[in-house]
This record gives sequence, structure tokens and C-alpha cells, in this order.
Amino acid sequence: MSRVTRHPRTPTLLIALLALVIALSGTTMAGYAAGKASGNKLIKKHSLSGNRLKPDTVTGAQVAESSLGTVPRAAVADALTPGQLTALTPVSPFTSSGARPLGFRKDAAGFVHLQGQATAGSITVVPIVQLPPGARPSGDIAVGVTTASGALEPGRLTIKSNGDVLLRDGNLIQISLEGVTFFADQ
Repeated sequence: MSRVTRHPRTPTLLIALLALVIALSGTTMAGYAAGKASGNKLIKKHSLSGNRLKPDTVTGAQVAESSLGTVPRAAVADALTPGQLTALTPVSPFTSSGARPLGFRKDAAGFVHLQGQATAGSITVVPIVQLPPGARPSGDIAVGVTTASGALEPGRLTIKSNGDVLLRDGNLIQISLEGVTFFADQ
């Protein structure tokens, strides 16, 4: 007859058995626990930091705008005022036309913004206007403009380092300087 040896029930054996039972029923127990744990009930309101939130989960309605500070560089931008308009006299045979006079503004960053429209009745290679020192590029630059002779046509303007603003391509009947911007290094 064979003898069955009994092992004593030690705490180590009990823990091992408990681990085996949990491992064998793993997904069932974990699923049960996950179903019972609700994030909204476990997490205290207003306790999460921004890096713990999923992207695009906070809306404007949930943010108190009065609690937001100024973006560091925005304070500099708020202090900038647009430059004053400096009128430009067209060179003959060009004349100023349109609702806005020929001129430019130089902003605090050193960019020159042209405005206005010029017209000429004949083909010519003289400058439309001449920019004063301080509003000129250090080298000749070419920019696209809109020209017209009944229909809009693309044109090319050359701004020279001596301040001459010349139309190189396009129609001389009407030239728009609106939207022409460049950095003045002189």
C-alpha cells in the first residue's frame, strides 16, 4: 500500500494557490474590476494636470479666459503701432489712381508696405515712384503685382536699391502696389 504524504499548509503555499487562481481567471477578474472602476468616480474634480489629459478634450467652455496670462511675445506685438503713411509722388507720365493714395508704411520690424494704384497712358520705362532712403532694399528685388487694361493681368515690379520702383512685365494702364511688402535694409 502506498502512503500519501501530506505537506503542511504554509503561508507560502496559500499565496501560490491564490496567485494560480487569479492567473487562471485573469481576464474575468480584470474585466470585472475595470467595469466597477469609473474614472469619474475615482478622480477628484480639478485634480489633473494638463499633461494627463487627452489632446482636444478641453473646450473653451471649460477654460476661464480671465485666468489666462498674456503670451510672452504678444505684449511686444500689442505695443507696436503701424507706421505712418508716407505719400509717394508718381513720376510722369504716371498718376495716382484708386481710392488709396500712392504711399508706403514702414513697420517697427523694418518692413515696407506699399499701397495705392498708378496709371499711365503710354508705354514707358521710367519709375512709377521713387522710395526715399530708409525705405529701400540693399539690392534689387522683383515682386509680383496685379496690372490691368480692362482685365486683370499679372505683372512684375522691380524695386531697385536706389529707390526706383519700375514695372518690368504687365500692362501699364493700371498697376496696383497693394500687398507689396519687402524688408528695407537701407
